[in-house]
Amino acid sequence: MKKYVRPLVGSQYREVGSDGAKEIFDKYVFVHFYFPWCEWCVKLEPTWNALAYRMRHYKNVVIAKTDVSENDIQGFDMSEFPVLVLFTPNKTGENNKNYVIHYGKRDISSLLNVLFENVEGLKDEYEM
Repeated sequence: MKKYVRPLVGSQYREVGSDGAKEIFDKYVFVHFYFPWCEWCVKLEPTWNALAYRMRHYKNVVIAKTDVSENDIQGFDMSEFPVLVLFTPNKTGENNKNYVIHYGKRDISSLLNVLFENVEGLKDEYEM
């Protein structure tokens, strides 16, 4: 079975910087920061995979994950897991940054709504 969730490593985040996004971050990148032993992270995995599958045809949206036990990630509160962050190619959201942290529900409808609210034009072109 093909995997649609893209694994990301710490060095890719260091390139993001405060002035904007680089590399894959010229797209909308929704990242699941997780610990492999975290019960809540493990429970989210099937939903995260389903989200990635639904977004597979949208070239400007990347659904990704990062194992924080193997990668040094700085700049985000990593005291509770999972942490879900949508990186945007333009500054938006909290404090006019190039990312939005999702604190809400973790079901597929709520995660799709995060994308619909932040990815320009996605809601109009999305097909169930």
